[in-house]
Amino acid sequence: IDEVLSILSERESVTMKELSQLMGYKSQSNSLKAVVSSLVSEGALDYTQDSKTSPYQRIRLSSRR
Repeated sequence: IDEVLSILSERESVTMKELSQLMGYKSQSNSLKAVVSSLVSEGALDYTQDSKTSPYQRIRLSSRR
């Protein structure tokens, strides 16, 4: 969780694929998706698109943080 927040504090937004690569994963892992989903539920992160399945979906730190 801390690593995800650290990466996003250095960048405006990232895709799940970019986040996975920055964390050293070869592909998107289910555990990373679960961490991102829980951080969105807690209000720490936001999606840039309304649809979670949008090919243009990016993740960013929440302005409510």
